[in-house]
Amino acid sequence: MSGQPMDLDARRRELAARHDRALAEYGVAVREFIELSQPDPLTGRVPRTTKRRAARRRVRRAARAVRRSQPKRYTR
Repeated sequence: MSGQPMDLDARRRELAARHDRALAEYGVAVREFIELSQPDPLTGRVPRTTKRRAARRRVRRAARAVRRSQPKRYTR
């Protein structure tokens, strides 16, 4: 069959690589968010900037990708 997927071992390797990439992306996003979330030394407040909001969104998106790229449990 031409629609047959690649062998299971190759698929497993590909999914593991995707999970590793998702984890790396998550780490980068978290570090960037922490960097942007440092309080202002003068006022002691964390500014609500667009950059920080965008970084937070990237963290959430990367976390979702990590969860979705994990090997599935309880499959038949």
